[in-house]
Amino acid sequence: MKKRRLFVLLCLVLCIILVLPACKNGGDSAKDTITFVIGNDIMSLDPGQTSSDTDYIMYTGCVYEGLTALKSDGTIEPGLAESWTIEDGGLTYIFHLKQGVKFHNGEELKASDVVFSYNYAKESPFTASFGALFESVEAVDEYTVKVTLASPFAPFLSNVAGAMIHSEKAVNDGGDNYGLNPVGTGPFKFVSYELGQRVTFERFEDYHRGPAALKTIVYKIVADPNTALVSLEAGTVDYLFSVPEISYSSLKSNKELQVIEYDSRELTHLTMNINAEPFNSLEARRAVNCALDKEAVVKIALEGLGAPADYVLNKKYFGYSDQVTGYEYNPEKAKELLTAAGYPDGLNLKLTTCDRYSKTAQVVQEQLGQVGIHLEMEQTDQNAMMESVASGNYTISLFMWSLDSDADSWKYVFKTGDIVNYAPYSNPAVDDLFVQAQQTTDSDERVALYAQLFQIISDDAVMAPIFHAKIISAGSSDLNIGEFNTFGQPLPYFMNWK
Repeated sequence: MKKRRLFVLLCLVLCIILVLPACKNGGDSAKDTITFVIGNDIMSLDPGQTSSDTDYIMYTGCVYEGLTALKSDGTIEPGLAESWTIEDGGLTYIFHLKQGVKFHNGEELKASDVVFSYNYAKESPFTASFGALFESVEAVDEYTVKVTLASPFAPFLSNVAGAMIHSEKAVNDGGDNYGLNPVGTGPFKFVSYELGQRVTFERFEDYHRGPAALKTIVYKIVADPNTALVSLEAGTVDYLFSVPEISYSSLKSNKELQVIEYDSRELTHLTMNINAEPFNSLEARRAVNCALDKEAVVKIALEGLGAPADYVLNKKYFGYSDQVTGYEYNPEKAKELLTAAGYPDGLNLKLTTCDRYSKTAQVVQEQLGQVGIHLEMEQTDQNAMMESVASGNYTISLFMWSLDSDADSWKYVFKTGDIVNYAPYSNPAVDDLFVQAQQTTDSDERVALYAQLFQIISDDAVMAPIFHAKIISAGSSDLNIGEFNTFGQPLPYFMNWK
């Protein structure tokens, strides 16, 4: 009898040993699922219908691909095009498609899908800037595409990497619902979306590079960073794209987790509405810049995990120059500029931001208050904040931009009438320098042109750059991360469990 009981007890212990690791991964005993955390609900998984960073993570990591691809250091490599040639002095690009590539709906990728996708990009306000780069796109044959540019454009192949290729049939069949039923050629295909809860993808077995190691990718929506952190520590989720800086030390000491630090291009800044008082005044905008003690913001808000922004770019961008000057912390100068702008008694303004930036906003609020710029917090969720800023319904706003690695990507922010020029700023000299830098193939000359361009933007005080934060992400120590995109986000295709 005692032997029987001992046998049963040993069996129970063995079961517990086998089950516990599975519980750590949300009950998936095969360890073929990863659960990521995203902080916001999705808007659309159609790149032509969204500018959300959250949506971008999913549709580039799982669903779609471009004709070219970018490695984490910005190096260009083949994507859906296995090769290409450049002709006519940089005006014509001939792309040769990889044959046998399947979309998630079973259709084979053809040149006609690329033509459709590029013309589709022209029609959408979210992708029209890419569409404006070329005059025409045509299918030479089933697997060859010819793109003719309006003028030579040096970073065109980098931009091509971000131009997602759709199945023409899927877009037409999907109609208005396509954004929540996306179809691409990527390593994971869309399964379901539960409003406010999660988005689920599954491995695409016919992926042209071979099936991924993981079977299922889940993006769980958790708005509160502290709740997300508790979930990671409990093992109910596997990876956080971003963790609070204050938690850095405790995460580093947790042997069950790994912490990843990535020097990013992310620029946290203040954007000012220059169409409205008081920021239609150059002196008022410069006052804001002089009132910021950026080193203190980094130390307090980021726990030191970042670098003060001298200007818009840092060394992670092609086009960076240490010759561009910004604004030094000078509160007395800020007060003088406010007086010169016609506000000797200071200002009372609303700061439009969201919970994600609350700690930075509090430090900025205190610093600007010391020079007489008193800010009342107007915090919403990120989507609502960006809607307010995009519609011009704001005076001053705190948020972050993370753009592609070529300085040309900042044309979207600063070129007259461009897609996210929310200031809205217009300077013909800046517009012209963007064009010159695009059409120049000499790298040194391009850097010199960007130095001129960003010095003008700095002098015009279009925004108040604050810092470039490190991207601090964390995941289970049992994960092999693999490769990252240019924004420091892991690519699910290259991830697996140890």
